Amino acid sequence: MSFSLSDLQSWIFAVDLKDQCHHYHCGLRTLRRLRNRSSFDQVSEFDRGRIVAYRGDRGLSFREIGSRVGRNQTTVMRICDRWMQEGTTDRRVRSHPPQCLTSRADRKIVSMAVTDRSVASRTVAQHIQSVTHHPVSARTIRHRLQQRGLSARRSLLRLPLTQNLRRQWCDERRMWTAEWNEIVFTDESRFCLQHHDEALTTMAPTSFGRLDERLSASANSRLLTVAVVKSESGKLHMPTVRRQGSSSQIRVWRHRGERMLNSCVMHRHTGPAPGIMVWGGIGYHSRTSLVRIAGTLNTQRYISEVLEPVVLPYLQGLSTAIFQQDNARPPMTRIVQRFFVNRQIEFHLWPARSPELSPIENMWSMVAQRLTQITSPAATPDQLWQSVDAVWYAVPQKHIQSLFESMPRSVATVISNNSDYSGY
Repeated sequence: MSFSLSDLQSWIFAVDLKDQCHHYHCGLRTLRRLRNRSSFDQVSEFDRGRIVAYRGDRGLSFREIGSRVGRNQTTVMRICDRWMQEGTTDRRVRSHPPQCLTSRADRKIVSMAVTDRSVASRTVAQHIQSVTHHPVSARTIRHRLQQRGLSARRSLLRLPLTQNLRRQWCDERRMWTAEWNEIVFTDESRFCLQHHDEALTTMAPTSFGRLDERLSASANSRLLTVAVVKSESGKLHMPTVRRQGSSSQIRVWRHRGERMLNSCVMHRHTGPAPGIMVWGGIGYHSRTSLVRIAGTLNTQRYISEVLEPVVLPYLQGLSTAIFQQDNARPPMTRIVQRFFVNRQIEFHLWPARSPELSPIENMWSMVAQRLTQITSPAATPDQLWQSVDAVWYAVPQKHIQSLFESMPRSVATVISNNSDYSGY
């Protein structure tokens, strides 16, 4: 059987056309496979050997090799270059451990962070590594928590709560509205002088659960430097919490909106600082004069310097009034309670360690905020007393009335939060 030259040329053309169509369809299938691939998969050792063989033995182009093995041209070029330079196609050792955390491990990470809000990411990584037997970095733990909406933020400083007493107290007053306007809220606060940046700087108030200048570990204290208490929004913020003997900040894992959650709050206690102690009271329509407390205040001095000269005349000028004081030692002694009974003064019981429920705490914050606006800070206790006394009367009465009007909302918030911090 013989073939003519034209038949042979036609046969060669048909074979070439068939090969081109085959490569074209292979390329289309490769593109579809790459487009539909849901996740990246490593090139197998068999495909690496095929790539080297196609290039070295047959001399195919990178594009043709990629269409046959289902890889892009860049991957084929990288494997061939490594074969020419290093004589191997083995994958290089990864600089970081591969992703080895399962969904169960992710749930465990979130559970550990929510159970112990201040747990370190390194501690969680060590625990997960001991369970999964795979290396896990602290950065991976932080990334996993951030994917679940948990970020490391500075904890809010508050006193430990007496939740049972708070709930009982709020339940008894959950229906109060106009009754709050009859309460006269009183409290004491300490304003301090502190060296800051080699200069004397006024400090925001530190309110305590007693009237003397000896600080109690269980006291309600808010010691803030004026340089940091005023934010862009004008609100007061607590200082950074620092570990004892270290400059690192204590942070807690929490979702957005969990700032006031009890497990996200760091309890704080402060030490003494030089300054002045003052006493004051607020009512819905007026306020008492400010009293400066010098030295240690005992029961007798509390009666002679605060109750008789200030409280009695103020209450006598009101038609109906209920006196409220904190649970510090001088106000709660039997002598003081007998003083109230003998003069027929109705006083308001207060739950322990619940400063945010008293509107006078917000009054001290407003005084502290106005002190930050004074251009020349006080350098001596006498100058500080003059500034505090002037600012006390400068706060508008309508601001105080808004604090009284917020009491029903504050009580309702404590009840709904299961006696946790109200945020007021």
